[in-house]
Amino acid sequence: MSTRRIGALAMSALLVMSVFAGFTGGALAQESGNAPDDGSTDTMYYVQQGNTCTPLETFGDGSTTVEEFYDYRIPELNDDGTVNDETYPQHDYSSYGTEAFQESQHSRLMVYEGAEGVSLVVINDELDDGNPAAANMTFEMSENSLDWAVMDDDYSGEPYGTPDDEFASDRVYWQWNGQRTDGGALRGLESEDSLTITPELSESIEGIEFLSGSSADDYDVISLEESEFTVVRSTENPCETDTEEPTTEEPTTEEPTTEEPTTEEPTTEEPTTEEPSDGEDGDDGGADDGGDSGSDGGAAP
Repeated sequence: MSTRRIGALAMSALLVMSVFAGFTGGALAQESGNAPDDGSTDTMYYVQQGNTCTPLETFGDGSTTVEEFYDYRIPELNDDGTVNDETYPQHDYSSYGTEAFQESQHSRLMVYEGAEGVSLVVINDELDDGNPAAANMTFEMSENSLDWAVMDDDYSGEPYGTPDDEFASDRVYWQWNGQRTDGGALRGLESEDSLTITPELSESIEGIEFLSGSSADDYDVISLEESEFTVVRSTENPCETDTEEPTTEEPTTEEPTTEEPTTEEPTTEEPTTEEPSDGEDGDDGGADDGGDSGSDGGAAP
């Protein structure tokens, strides 16, 4: 078996290189719904997370139902309705058809083309790995056309006991012991333009991955972050069609402002002339003319 573990961006580069190199074998071989090599515009599936979109090869050729592919098993019952302990292995309530794709302490997804439609398949953990774990996923559909074709686990009541998984149309909660797997299949993907998945994994789960290929002997492993991702059905790469044209801002030129020179009129001060102040008149110091100073004296006769 050839299994390649690569990142989503590297997967995109590999597919582009293979087109130019004319490579047509192995995991990139053309199957129904897979990447065409004749330039046609067939519908393809992509997994998109952030700004990275990776084309997906779908498993299955449309001849087998997803129920047969997944091969979910529960214990056989006796005629009286009790569990047959002689034929009951500890890892019943598990998927036997996906053993070649299972990975210990990992959640894995794939697109499967079955006889009754295209399904999203989820496979949690590996048979008999000895490590219990749990996972929760919510689903946001564009057309609300998906239904659970396989629910691992879907037992309820006697004689199987109380179910520990919860399934709804838009979410699922799984928990499993160390001998079993959990998972399921949502059918009707061919009628959805997009399916957004938000995972929440327990600490014991080491990673979440998408598988792309045509068989269990040769497939690629696309590692994802534990955050929202979307399965897109499209004739074009959604990361290329969603690219926005860059906006160019026109440079703004400010007109220079010219300040008019201000001319100040010179100020001329009129000279101030002080009038001399009149002094006070002094007393004239001249002697008065005296009168006749002699007295007429006659001689005595």
